[in-house]
Amino acid sequence: MKITENKPSESVIEFIIELDRPDIEADLQKAAKHLAEHSSIPGFRPGKAPYDLVCRHAGGEAKIYEEALDAIIRRTLPPIIIERKLETTGRPDISVQKMVPPFGLTYKAIVNLLPQVELGDVAKIQVESKPVTVDSQEAEKIIAKLRQEKEAVEKERFEMACMEELLKISKVGALPEPMIAEETEKMLHELEHSAAERGGKFEDYLQSIKKTKKELAKEFRPRAEHRLRLSLIVRAFDKKEDVKIEESEVEKEIEISKKMSGQNPEMAKQFSSDGYREYVRAVLTSRKIFEILADKIKRR
Repeated sequence: MKITENKPSESVIEFIIELDRPDIEADLQKAAKHLAEHSSIPGFRPGKAPYDLVCRHAGGEAKIYEEALDAIIRRTLPPIIIERKLETTGRPDISVQKMVPPFGLTYKAIVNLLPQVELGDVAKIQVESKPVTVDSQEAEKIIAKLRQEKEAVEKERFEMACMEELLKISKVGALPEPMIAEETEKMLHELEHSAAERGGKFEDYLQSIKKTKKELAKEFRPRAEHRLRLSLIVRAFDKKEDVKIEESEVEKEIEISKKMSGQNPEMAKQFSSDGYREYVRAVLTSRKIFEILADKIKRR
């Protein structure tokens, strides 16, 4: 196997992967066997016909190559990416460069890379922590509740401000276009979902602001880029701090959700699923990342 690398930009790497016939022989044999298992070849039980006969029955060896192509790519491309310790985003763009039976094949893989992140010095961050004040004339119960609400709002504001300041002093590489497009589309879906929750229609909202979906997407692009850079900073800080969430923390949060849902069996089933457990873990991880950064800055 011969691999040629090309890096047309900071966020994209291209591989030309040339495979000789011996490199793909096992994949071709498996593909032929699979075709034979799902074909009726006179004189042979399913999956038992020899390779040459399967080729003739399929209309030529090129059909075997086509059947084996996905398996060949899945087998050969991931080790190349892992060996180079590349952090990728999205699906690789694959194109066949040469596929001429009975020889080998050559394909190109265009891989989008996550931008490089260089965290700034946390010690340089200066964010003012505002004191919390409560109207002394309110009843004690109201005061306690009001203080709790204000502290929660201030905590969230302070933590977000700290992360925004870290973004300002850090370096984030170029964002791949597919990554920006995906985030912009995500923002549009969020807005559409929000309109539906309020009983409205997304089309009516677009009409009210006199914009097309394409115009709104263009308007959202800077915000989408900012969200992506911030998420990459959070991801980099998470890796640096090696944030861990204990299983007991996840269980505690799930139990709170179950109690709030009352006796609803459908909700209880959802809260017990692996998907919801991973969602809770992700939320707790994100929360802890922001808290760790805020604590570091407060302690200075």
